[in-house]
Amino acid sequence: MTRQCKLAWTLGSLGAIAVTLATIDWHINHSFSTAIRWKGERACRFVMPCVFNLGQVFPGDWDHIVVFDMAASQEEIDSTVGTGIKRPDNLRLIVFMKGSRIVRSITEHQGIEHPEPGEVFFGRVSITQNHFSIDRNANFVLAKGAPSCEECRSLELIRPGEVVE
Repeated sequence: MTRQCKLAWTLGSLGAIAVTLATIDWHINHSFSTAIRWKGERACRFVMPCVFNLGQVFPGDWDHIVVFDMAASQEEIDSTVGTGIKRPDNLRLIVFMKGSRIVRSITEHQGIEHPEPGEVFFGRVSITQNHFSIDRNANFVLAKGAPSCEECRSLELIRPGEVVE
């Protein structure tokens, strides 16, 4: 192989690696469940039980999130976070808020009859209609697996003063 061919092959390989890494990074930063699975477990630094808060997983200037399941109506979304978000079809909607201001939103698939592989479930949160709100600093314990979905993750809210073993 000539020197030019080797250089072209090397540059092509590096380009493919860069595109792959950029795609993975984009997916982690634009998928709620993927970010929790990837960054949440790393936030624990392999300490068990794995306890972390969403501020460790999602950087930025926000103080709480509101999670709407796919059954939420446009009226419910508007009355909860304001009129800046359009209801997605058949997707879960996660809205990052700073006070009453929308900072960013993410949509992701939500299982209808069966959980989506990798889906994150929240336990012990107070649900109002078809949504719930989580404070940035609320601590969760991460558990692998969920009902009928071994690849899923379950985040169980830890109440103030509660000891996790």
